[in-house]
Amino acid sequence: MRWLLSLLLLSLTSMVNAADCPNTLAEFGAVPSIITLKNCEHIESGQEHFITNYLVSGKNAAQAEKWLQERFDMKPLYYLCCGWEPVDRSDFRQNRDGRGHYLDKISNQYYDITMTSGETLTNERSQWPSIPQFFISVTWYPEGAI
Repeated sequence: MRWLLSLLLLSLTSMVNAADCPNTLAEFGAVPSIITLKNCEHIESGQEHFITNYLVSGKNAAQAEKWLQERFDMKPLYYLCCGWEPVDRSDFRQNRDGRGHYLDKISNQYYDITMTSGETLTNERSQWPSIPQFFISVTWYPEGAI
């Protein structure tokens, strides 16, 4: 019921505080306590979609990355240009999008899951604790929007 109320609020506004957002990751199972719900967005321009945003500290980023890889098949984070993002390096000649994915078998709803650092000069994994926070985003498209 709270989820439906949150969805209604999302349809009326573009950015919603964490207390009023659906905890999308929690709908798929237990979420590590190191991952904190930040806010959610309803994007109406272009292809309509919803994004639930989370934060994780740089100190806990490797643990969060591992959980996202195991749970959603997200690829490892690589430093590209100015930040960390998941990259599929199965073909060494190309850097392919490495977002994770989830298909809810009950609703047949498809979700994209990604983790990024934002812009940083920190280009060594061993230095992740010096990055204040990493961002996790779950994107989904309303039924019939795809």
